[in-house]
Amino acid sequence: MTTARRLGVIGLALVLISAMDSIRNLPTTATFGLSAIFFYGIAVVTYLVPVALCSAELATTVGGGIYRWVREAFGSRWGFLAVWCDWSENIVWFPTVLVFLATTLAYVINPDLSQNKAFLVPVMLVIFWSVTLSSFFGALKSARWTGIGVIIGTAVPTAAIIALGLWWVGSGRHSQIPFHAGAILPGWHGLTSLVYAAGIVVAFAGMEIGGFYSHVTRNVKRTYPSSVLVAAVTVASLSILGSVAIAMVVPAEQIQLAGGIMQAVSVFFAKLGISSLIRPFGILVIIGVLCGLASWSIGPAEGMRRVAADGHLSPWWGRTNRRGAPTAVLILQAVLGSLLALAMVFVNNINTYYWMLTA
Repeated sequence: MTTARRLGVIGLALVLISAMDSIRNLPTTATFGLSAIFFYGIAVVTYLVPVALCSAELATTVGGGIYRWVREAFGSRWGFLAVWCDWSENIVWFPTVLVFLATTLAYVINPDLSQNKAFLVPVMLVIFWSVTLSSFFGALKSARWTGIGVIIGTAVPTAAIIALGLWWVGSGRHSQIPFHAGAILPGWHGLTSLVYAAGIVVAFAGMEIGGFYSHVTRNVKRTYPSSVLVAAVTVASLSILGSVAIAMVVPAEQIQLAGGIMQAVSVFFAKLGISSLIRPFGILVIIGVLCGLASWSIGPAEGMRRVAADGHLSPWWGRTNRRGAPTAVLILQAVLGSLLALAMVFVNNINTYYWMLTA
């Protein structure tokens, strides 16, 4: 593979952003109101910064991804355990992204479908298997499309939400959250507060995925640290401002966890008299989240393939196509994720289903 075909600083940073800054997380964190700033601050200091520094150090000294990092320190069995945890938790995470995508598509077609399981479940399955098949083109091709999708489908919509939030405040309209220093500090509600903090950390999970792309990155020792810095600053800024913008417009008790983005944007656009732009906005959001889903589809699956290549799993796990994509693992995770998507049929409330899987 020639150097020209590898990822640079911006290319890798966009992959990292797609893995972390999912616009779908904003409704969840918006329910915290202004105290989301407090929770985000804790997550940045105790999780995002340490993980960013560690992943940058390991990628530039050891190379490879999570499996190789842990293997070099503690041995192959612990390396396998690390990548297994990374891969298996994704199986439960996939349906949360899929229900968000399906709900967003419902708003584009007909908002009444956003609570219709007969519409949501088939759409979730079609999207998941389509992304899985696209991952068969390999990590580099996936990363390139991801970069384009992040700009179109994540950065632009989130920036629009933030801009609309600033307009909302600047025009003197009523804010659903108080703006004073005391509102930043949340009340302590025991384990419930810890769940809130964990939800914020989940929003930042993903910085380590860059290790899976180190073999297609140009000049890793220089590129990786710069990409990590760009991604960390971008994600933290967009997440905090986007969450607060939604919280100002939509009352916390009315926020739909799976459809909160489109719900908030519908309010914004209706007040501006540009409701006709809701559908195009929804399409952009779908593109961005699809690209994030693609990053996580192939990244940990590639880690499982490397474990098999070292002889710690049966050769079946190491099966690839001519582009080097781990086809066997991709198909297995699609089957398991599909079963969890079908489980939504048995849960009465979609918000409950979303929170169960997130937890």
